[in-house]
Amino acid sequence: MDSDRIVLADETYQKATQYELDYGCCPQCVLATAQETIGIVGDQMVKASHGLSGGGAPFGEGVCGTLTGGLLALSAKYGRDRDKPDKGRYINNVKKAKKLRERFRAEFGGIACRELQQ
Repeated sequence: MDSDRIVLADETYQKATQYELDYGCCPQCVLATAQETIGIVGDQMVKASHGLSGGGAPFGEGVCGTLTGGLLALSAKYGRDRDKPDKGRYINNVKKAKKLRERFRAEFGGIACRELQQ
């Protein structure tokens, strides 16, 4: 990773972390940061992610909202287009999503909201 990308990644991480501390709702914090730093996410996606906070309807039983936000951001950039449902079952997005999930699990020790809150 070149130095510009490392700096951008660090700034993005810091901004999303600060949003989480200030406002809560992990997926919205990740998506708002993606919107502001790389511009791939629209306001509707940020709004729609609200119910995914806390593992989904904040019960902690589902996937961490931070990971969910990251997966949504990846899909906004690399996902399958609506007008091409027959394309891309195994497109690059799926590979990137799997890599993100595994990196997240390795760094934080799990992917479920509840287990990360303990």
